[in-house]
Amino acid sequence: MPRTLCRGKPKKIIGYELNMCENTVKAHIRSIMKKLKATNRTQIAYRIGDLFGSGSQF
Repeated sequence: MPRTLCRGKPKKIIGYELNMCENTVKAHIRSIMKKLKATNRTQIAYRIGDLFGSGSQF
């Protein structure tokens, strides 16, 4: 899911691609946000990039 978040895909598309309900995706995103202390999805993308390095393919 982190790759799809970093690409800016909406929850509905992420859910479809992963065969999940949109509400399940929403819950996972909320959990990721809490763990990374992020307030929005853009911050998640930046913080994931910082964790894994900006050039890496996580």
